[in-house]
Amino acid sequence: RLFSSISLVELSQHPKAGTCLSIDLKNGGADANVKVPLVWFRDHCRNASPKCSISKRNRASLEGEAYCRYRCKTLIRDAVTYDGKQLSINWEDGHKSMFDSDLLIQMLVKPKQ
Repeated sequence: RLFSSISLVELSQHPKAGTCLSIDLKNGGADANVKVPLVWFRDHCRNASPKCSISKRNRASLEGEAYCRYRCKTLIRDAVTYDGKQLSINWEDGHKSMFDSDLLIQMLVKPKQ
């Protein structure tokens, strides 16, 4: 399925993954909802920032996982915004992640091989 837009982004809680973003993907009648842990957004952030690269560099290690669990928190209120073109996340440590909606759809939906 090819999705053309994102219609809704909101914070949600998942029993195992913790705080997630619930994202509604649209493509005419073939709509879908995905729940993505906040850690995923921090790991996939493309901003050139030392705060971001620390979690990328240590992603596979327990130290990196512990760092991300500690730092991958948002300020909750107004921390996540979506304006129809770009998703922005303001992290508790002051870092800001931004994702263009078209790129985010590509990152979330992997084509079947």
